[in-house]
Amino acid sequence: MESDNARIILKEVWGYDNFLPNQEIIINSLLEKKDTIALLPTGGGKSLCYQIPGLCLNGLTVVVSPLISLITDQVNGLNKIGLSAISLAGDYDQKSWDRFLDNAINGEYHFIYISPERSISQKFLSRLKYLPISVIAIDEAHCASQWGHDFRPSYAKLGIFKKILPETPIIALTASATPNVLSDLKTILSIENANIFKSSFYRQNISANIIKVASKERVLKKLIEPGRGKQIIYCRTRNQTTLWVNKLKDIGITSLPYHGGLAADIRSKNYSEWSAGDSGCMIATTAFGMGVDEPNVKQVFHVEIPNSLESYYQEIGRAGRDGEKASSYLLIESKNIKAFEKRSRENEISWSDLREVYHKIASIGQIAVGDGQNERQSINLLEISQKLKQSKKRVDIAIRVLVREGIFLLHDNYRSKPEVKLNYSGSVLVEKLGNMRSYDEIAYSLSRNLPEANNQWAKFSLKSLSHWANTSLAETYKGLNTLSESGILDWIEMDAKMVLEWLHPRESEGHLSISMSKIENQNSSKTNKIASVLDLVSSKSCIFSNLLSYFGEDVDDFRCNNCSKCSHGDTSSERNIQKNIFILISEKALSVKDISRSLKLPNDVIDRALTSGVERNLWLSSDKGEYHLL
Repeated sequence: MESDNARIILKEVWGYDNFLPNQEIIINSLLEKKDTIALLPTGGGKSLCYQIPGLCLNGLTVVVSPLISLITDQVNGLNKIGLSAISLAGDYDQKSWDRFLDNAINGEYHFIYISPERSISQKFLSRLKYLPISVIAIDEAHCASQWGHDFRPSYAKLGIFKKILPETPIIALTASATPNVLSDLKTILSIENANIFKSSFYRQNISANIIKVASKERVLKKLIEPGRGKQIIYCRTRNQTTLWVNKLKDIGITSLPYHGGLAADIRSKNYSEWSAGDSGCMIATTAFGMGVDEPNVKQVFHVEIPNSLESYYQEIGRAGRDGEKASSYLLIESKNIKAFEKRSRENEISWSDLREVYHKIASIGQIAVGDGQNERQSINLLEISQKLKQSKKRVDIAIRVLVREGIFLLHDNYRSKPEVKLNYSGSVLVEKLGNMRSYDEIAYSLSRNLPEANNQWAKFSLKSLSHWANTSLAETYKGLNTLSESGILDWIEMDAKMVLEWLHPRESEGHLSISMSKIENQNSSKTNKIASVLDLVSSKSCIFSNLLSYFGEDVDDFRCNNCSKCSHGDTSSERNIQKNIFILISEKALSVKDISRSLKLPNDVIDRALTSGVERNLWLSSDKGEYHLL
């Protein structure tokens, strides 16, 4: 009966006639109140697997999701179709938080979306057992495992849900989990007896191509098809997105950048323009990832070697969401593999590296052993790296690991305004200011106009403070520093690039609470992931066969006939022959005989395809009779 309801809801709410593969059996598992793990490929319809059971069971569905942008899109999408959904991932004051949860307890919402960090906070857990929850969904569940490519410590604590609500079914969903990760999830989330459903990771509508090239720009100019649909070009760094936007502009292709360093309104504007088709090509870091659900992405390019096969698989999976044919291309210049290996070695941080960076940060910030909890400290990477005689990059990586492991909270480019905290108020403040007549009005102005700054951080404007205190900007700046030196207030300037908040008191010299074996295991996992990527780019066997094997699928006799290592479908098709020729000559010029030998096709067939390719402006023939890209 519930299964019939699921089909009715699928049609009436979402307008679909049929479920995608494995959706219905996963939904039925939850309707039977069984814990469930769903491994579905990118574009496999994971959201409906918990949304429909939540509605069928007539209760509240709590969804833990890692990205605020993804949460926002999901909540907006549900509200548009008449379902009541709310995000608890934003910054709410206690009054608003209580109001939202009171409304949830009274049954006013179908769905609550929440970040993993917020979901394990005491203020949420204390209300959990009072909420009318029918399903708990943990999206991107691979983040819970130290073997996962996006490990987040907050995910590793989500097993608390099963302890508080043992009868409530939990569904863990991911598009990229190896057998090790899958095994880990059952233990971490306390769902050892979960039903496991796994769809094949093979996306038969996506052509996967790994091409060694002499010039990425030249190949991109030939491959990008702006009139056919949308494109995504993945880069490794923020700077590279700008570089490639300019490179494509030089060859006549309009594109937009997308990365975490752009202001939120610019990211939103660029996404909207790309989504609307005003610009077909998005140049992005992996910040442009989860939540991208555009149906007509026809091409995905990687201009750098991805850090893991999970990332590679998820990113090529952004293409072909409409089920129509799409293509992905990983472009590799000869220098890229050595650079990837070098970068991978540099990114490996040992436990002793972490300990050294941790105590150097404490030393620079003058944080004594046993002190520092809740302190905010402005970080200068260059200063730390010089003192440690380490590169800025390695120090930055170490800090990110310390943040990931819950030692610090990172506020990265997080201010549009400076912040201030008054350490005293009332009569105590008056007493402390007794000997500081020159700057007392600055402190009083803050107390009067920013009452929230008493013993907690508050944003403020230097210009406004200058106006309130009737002092010049220079005097206001000097006064803030003087008051800070005297301990009356703390403040952080606008131009601080990185601020760390100490989540625990400083440990004694030589100690670090992070497990050494945990860091060693994580490094071992990274080493294996890197080796798997290198195996893929150097292998002569089927690309999808390698991917499926990595994700634990049986690949005996498997051959996709849809990748640059296979024969691309119908070998008699001139377009497919030309595609294979293009791949062959991307790195160096070849003769008819060389191409014929590589593709195992007669010379006359190759000759006709080459001549047609010249007419189509795909390549040129040299005086030596060798064919090369323009």
